[in-house]
Amino acid sequence: MLAKFFHKSEPISLISLILVLAVWTFYFHFSILHTSFSWSSLGKVMGIYLLFVLLLILYDYLFQKYRLTPSNHFAIFAVIVFIGFFPDVLQVSPITFSNILVLLSFWKVLSLRKKENGMSKLFDSGILMGISYLVYSNSIIFLLLIYLGYFVYLKIIDKRLLIPLIGFVIPLFLTYTYFMFLDRT
Repeated sequence: MLAKFFHKSEPISLISLILVLAVWTFYFHFSILHTSFSWSSLGKVMGIYLLFVLLLILYDYLFQKYRLTPSNHFAIFAVIVFIGFFPDVLQVSPITFSNILVLLSFWKVLSLRKKENGMSKLFDSGILMGISYLVYSNSIIFLLLIYLGYFVYLKIIDKRLLIPLIGFVIPLFLTYTYFMFLDRT
C-alpha cells in the first residue's frame, strides 16, 4: 500500500521525504544533541542537511537509472527510516565521506551493464575504493562487491580481474610515497 502511494505520486513523495529528512535532522541536532541555537549552529545543521539531501538525490538517481527497485521512493523511504533508527548517522565523519566514495564506486560497477569501457570503469571503481579505504579503513570489505559486480555483469575470468585491485593499490601507493618523501612514514 505504501509502495503504491510512493509510486503514483513521484515528485510529491520525494519532496515529502526530503521534508521528513529535514525534521529528523533538526530534531536530532537541536533536541537530542542539545545544540544551542545560533546562526553558526543553524548553518552547520543546514550544511549537514544539504549533504544528506544530495546523497538522497544520488540514491534516487541510481535507483531510477538502473531500476534497482520497482518503487524508487520506497527505497528512499527505507533509507530515511534507517536514519531515524540510527540518528548518529546525521553527523559528518570520515565514515560519511567513505560512504560517498563507496556509492560512487558502486555507480561505476552498476554501469558495467553497458559493455563499453569496461576496463576504465573497473579501474575507476578500484581507485574510488582505494581512496575510501584511506578515509575509513573498514571500507575494504566493499572491494568484494566490485568483484561480485564483475562476475555478474562480465561473467568471464581473464586479465581484467586484476584491474580493480590495481586501481585500489594506486592511491595507497601514492599516499605511502608522499609520506615517505616527507619522512612521515
